[in-house]
Amino acid sequence: MKFYAWMSRLPLPRLYVFKILIISFVGVHIPMIGAVTYILLSADISLTDTLDVLAALLLATLAGTGVTMTMLYFLLAPVRRVAAALRDYLQSGRVPSLPTRYDDEVGVLLANVQETVTRLDMALDTARTQRAEAVLDHRRKFEVLAGMSHDLRTPLNHMIGFAEVMSTEALGPLGSRRYRDYASNIRSSGGDLLETLQTILDLSAEEAEIGAANGIEDAAAAPADLGAAIAQAVRLTHFHTDRFGTVVNLAGLSDDGPVVTVPDRVLKQIILHTLQAAIGTPVTASRLEVSIGETAGHAILTVISDLPWAVDDVPAELSGPEIGGRRTGTPETMRSTTQQALRLSLISSLARGVGATVSVSTAAAGARALTLTFRKTSRPTLDTSQAA
Repeated sequence: MKFYAWMSRLPLPRLYVFKILIISFVGVHIPMIGAVTYILLSADISLTDTLDVLAALLLATLAGTGVTMTMLYFLLAPVRRVAAALRDYLQSGRVPSLPTRYDDEVGVLLANVQETVTRLDMALDTARTQRAEAVLDHRRKFEVLAGMSHDLRTPLNHMIGFAEVMSTEALGPLGSRRYRDYASNIRSSGGDLLETLQTILDLSAEEAEIGAANGIEDAAAAPADLGAAIAQAVRLTHFHTDRFGTVVNLAGLSDDGPVVTVPDRVLKQIILHTLQAAIGTPVTASRLEVSIGETAGHAILTVISDLPWAVDDVPAELSGPEIGGRRTGTPETMRSTTQQALRLSLISSLARGVGATVSVSTAAAGARALTLTFRKTSRPTLDTSQAA
């Protein structure tokens, strides 16, 4: 390989055949010309006769070299065919038809390449089929649960409504304070259950949509302003943050902030659920730090709250090295089903559908941190001709 590497660095054409022909030319001519020159100079022959002999010798060697190089070029045809077949398979996916009946080293090379490409293509077909079946099975499972939205939420809303009427004694006294407290507890627990159920249904709907379309939407079709989406999401969560006294600090937001390749609807859902996961429930964070950073080709959204992560709140697929003071476990040893874990799973599904990534970590002083990384795109320019 050292000699080949040295030859590759020389200012020669990149054709491998040309390198072989150069070596053949040098190997044939230098010894022959050197030997004949030595004989002619040693013999008592005039300069004119010497030049005539050298000219004849040069013509003969050139003719012989031309024939040799032509034969070598055709002899190397199998190597060129192998290279062309592999390049064509990589570009178009067409399986080559190489001759495999020869038993020398080049014949073995042809047979091995043919068998390798054939096996690879069969393995790829099998993998594509299995992937299509897995996507279909994935979609069917979540479609069943997503289709139960009305059947599950309607009776639960009835229960919450009747409990509200009873706890406020809108139709008359219940006769005992305990009954009023029980109704209030039913209303509160029903509200928590409805919120958890809504998260499950949202997760199922998004997973079914991902399975059906192999992605939520065409992420490149409608770029979104990340800063504007964050500001809107903060306004939408103002009811909860203001109610519980949570202070939200925004950093890095500007009018010319990064534009990401995520549709507005999906980006809004991702950021809303991320803020809700950081705010926490039933314990609520007192401070939220929301910031935007940029790297080459990516925009990074970081949300940090002053609440620590609970181990059961982090699903296995998002588990970091240390969450909540101890290792979170693996998919085989723990299956989190808390509302927070469901919300994080929903965030992960939404992000995966648009090519974004989610990271769950612990910040300073044990604070919970969520980091989302989106692909950036150029900001759309205004067409002045259309505007006019």
